[in-house]
Order: sequence, then structure tokens, then C-alpha cells
Amino acid sequence: MGLVILGVLAVYVIVLVAVTWIAYRWAAKRGLPRGKCWLVAAAGFLAVYLPVFWDHVPTLIAHKYYCEKEAGLWVYKTAEQWKAENPGVAEILTWRAIPESLDTIHLSDGTSRTVLNERIHNETHRQRLNLLPVTRSERLIIDRNTAEVLARLKSVGSGYGNIGVSGDWRALKFWLSLDGCPQAPEMRRFSFLATEYRQMGVKK
Repeated sequence: MGLVILGVLAVYVIVLVAVTWIAYRWAAKRGLPRGKCWLVAAAGFLAVYLPVFWDHVPTLIAHKYYCEKEAGLWVYKTAEQWKAENPGVAEILTWRAIPESLDTIHLSDGTSRTVLNERIHNETHRQRLNLLPVTRSERLIIDRNTAEVLARLKSVGSGYGNIGVSGDWRALKFWLSLDGCPQAPEMRRFSFLATEYRQMGVKK
């Protein structure tokens, strides 16, 4: 698949260069000034470039903007703090020694909810920008009884995913898949915190 994609890109670059050169020569043969010849060449270039790469620069800009303005980790209450505020509760909680994915339910509004134990759950909300393949995600650790948010992780991703999974041909535009933010340390810290909350109490 990789070789096929590289072959297609090579053909695309050749077509892009050829159309640009042909547009310039077409304008020059009609006696247009050099400046206008370059304008015609630019029009030919854009006619081939935009149908494929029109969303590249806007995606880079949107990804950078939301990473800087929104992404991050906020811990409002650690597991130890929660235990101190809820004496005796953690000891009677139970959790199952199974992969968390098996405890996940998907709600009609697009929210994914993972039950960690009788008092704590983990929610994930995703919002995709209109037109651009930029997704803003928010993961929350929530006290189910009080609806208190104990921790919040906001991240930003981009791209159309894996074509083998999504079946979306736009996934071939691999250059739109950018590294997520926040980076690995914050995501690991959130996962560790969720595990701490999940494993309070007795293991089933």
C-alpha cells in the first residue's frame, strides 16, 4: 500500500509540474507579459493543487491553535484527596479485573462512558470541526453521585484515521494526521489517575 501511495504521489507531482509549465507556455505564446504568464501558471498550479491539498494549511493552523488554546491536563482532586473527603467509601467499592473497553458504553450524543467502579466513571467527548479533519477531545473522570469533575484532559487530533478501519478514502491523505496534544506525559498521568480511581476498593 505504501508503494502504491508513493507511486500515486509521484504521478501527481509530475502532473502538477506539467500543468504549471503548460499554463505558462500557453500564456507566453499569446504574447502576455511575463508577470501575467506567471499568474496563468499559478492558476494552473492551483487548479491541480487545491482539489487535493486545499485542507492542508487550514488543518495545520487549526490544529496549532486548539493545541495552544485548549489542550492540557487539569487534576482537580487526586484519588487520595477523594478518599479523605469520602471516608470509608473507597473500602467498599469494587472493580473488575477485565479490560476497561469491555465496560464502555456509547451514548446517543456521541459520549463514551467507562464505568470504573460504583462511584467513578470516565467520559470521553469528541467534537470535529466543520470541513476540517480536526477533532477536539475531552476526557473526564467524574464522581457519579455528585457529578463532580475530578480530572480533565483536553487533546486535539487530526486526520481521517486508518482507511482499513474507517473505509474513508480521505484517510489516504496521511499528511493530515498530526501528533496529538497534549503530549505523552500528560496522557500517561491521566491514565494513571484513572487507574488509581478505578482500583479503589476490592477487586472482583
